[in-house]
Amino acid sequence: METNSDTCIGTAKLFPVTVSPYSIAEPVSGPEVVCLGDAGVTYSVSENAGSTYSWTVPPGVNITIPDSLHEINVTFTLSVTGNFSVIETNSSGCITVHDPLEVTVNDVNGGTISADQTVCTGDDPAAFTSVADGAGDGAITYQWQDSPDNVTFTDIGGATLATYDPGVPAATTYYKRITTSRFTASPLHIVLTCPAKITGTGLNAIVMTLLSAVHSFPFSVPVVILL
Repeated sequence: METNSDTCIGTAKLFPVTVSPYSIAEPVSGPEVVCLGDAGVTYSVSENAGSTYSWTVPPGVNITIPDSLHEINVTFTLSVTGNFSVIETNSSGCITVHDPLEVTVNDVNGGTISADQTVCTGDDPAAFTSVADGAGDGAITYQWQDSPDNVTFTDIGGATLATYDPGVPAATTYYKRITTSRFTASPLHIVLTCPAKITGTGLNAIVMTLLSAVHSFPFSVPVVILL
């Protein structure tokens, strides 16, 4: 409202002012430790109507859901530790920088085991040996398993070393070593190393073959008992 020098008062003008609150900053939610190759991992902040979001992720992380949403799904293709951060802009243009989350990618190599051997029926085959032990970003542990059908595997009690001596096989049996890399107490990335197969054929010798494996999937390697 204005008053001039003659004390004339002008008509009042109203100018509405709308105050738009900022969204409250919060930590990014999601797992802090993941495995190399993990896919479909979700990170998010709270969703606010009318807001758009802009995510920043470490190198080697592929976003599979548009980064304009409050939630993203990602795939980890490199072993790189870095921050997941997001900036939110509400419908009035007010910006909120949410608290970033540092994410560590755990990588592991299953190593290799060896070697070919031939023994007679009833003899005790030599132990499976480890040419290269498993390696990873966390603490490495092992677990050997066996199976009668190469489908359902069971942990072998006490078989937690890099090598394993199966003893004299009494029936068709499949073996595999599992290498696990762990951060703190959480199991993370598992690589199956060199499954070995034992089969009966009806001749007179035991032929065992072990091959190298550094892949994160199982495959059969024959250990053949010829009866």
